[in-house]
Amino acid sequence: MDSHSTPDQHSSWQSEIASVEHDANRAFLDRDLARLDELFSDDLVVNSPINLINDKKGPEAVELLTKLIAQFPTTNELYYYRGRAYVASDKLDDARADFEKFVSLAPTTKEAADAKKILEQIKK
Repeated sequence: MDSHSTPDQHSSWQSEIASVEHDANRAFLDRDLARLDELFSDDLVVNSPINLINDKKGPEAVELLTKLIAQFPTTNELYYYRGRAYVASDKLDDARADFEKFVSLAPTTKEAADAKKILEQIKK
């Protein structure tokens, strides 16, 4: 929990994440791909790991992204964001692996260009 959030806000955030994860699991089990797309594009799911990274909570972001990757293994962007979370956690070997995987899966995205730049910095 950061210095700007209260225990109630933190608990509420965790409840929202759990609710989205539950809904995503149900949609996956029902093979409701449209619902999965809707859930995955939900700002809560996409922005929560980014917010954790920005709040210097890299390990928490890694944990959340790892769960999301387990649920959505073909969602390439998750590898990019987990790579960034690993950088924030100072786990550069893990970051390198995720960025390399992301670039191989989605080489023409704007995030791939960013991932390549980060990879060059990591290698120095």
